[in-house]
This record gives sequence, C-alpha cells and structure tokens, in this order.
Amino acid sequence: MTTYFNKRTGDSVDMPGRSARLDSLDNWEIAEGTETPTVVTDGVLSRQAVPADTGAAAPQERESAPAAVPVDVPAGPPAKAAPKGEWQAYARARAQDSDEAAEIDGLTKDELISRYGGES
Repeated sequence: MTTYFNKRTGDSVDMPGRSARLDSLDNWEIAEGTETPTVVTDGVLSRQAVPADTGAAAPQERESAPAAVPVDVPAGPPAKAAPKGEWQAYARARAQDSDEAAEIDGLTKDELISRYGGES
C-alpha cells in the first residue's frame, strides 16, 4: 500500500501501489512512515477554509432574502431630441407599477416627453 500526501492541501490517499499520475504531479509526494508531511502554503490555498455546511445555518445567512439589485435610474430625462427608445427606457425606470410600464410602448414620443419631463 502506497500513501500519497498532497503537500498543498494536506489531503492523503492510499493506493494499492504506485500511481504514475500522482508521481507525475509535483504537489503529491509519497508519505514515508507515520509522520505527517508538512503542508506548503502557496497563497491561494493557505486561506482559511470555509467550514462545511452542517445544515444549521446562522439566521442571517439563510433567512434573509438576497439584496435587490438596484435598477439604473437616469439622473434626469433625456434631451427632447433623444430617440424615442431612450425616452421609453427613462419612462420604464420611472414607472410606478406594471400597468404604467405596460402603457409605455403605446405612447408617442411627445406623450412620453409631456408625461415624464423634458425641460432640456
């Protein structure tokens, strides 16, 4: 029985004989005797390990809803000369509910400007 030790992760594996695959990888070495070889830190793998999920989570972790991604709302209305598509996007960002948002496609550019602003 041959025991291989991963000097970067600390893992060990018992093989029925020598493994050509593990012999060719520089992070695996054959463990000699009963002494555990030293783990070499390489920066990334030397970070603190994340504890395994035991099923019992902290209340803040599992019970809270994910944070809403803020919608990009333009600072002000587009210029009056801007294309209708820009006015529609601005109006959708300002719509108060889904009914109002559904109406936007049926409005003309002039109606969008009068309803959602357009001092520029």
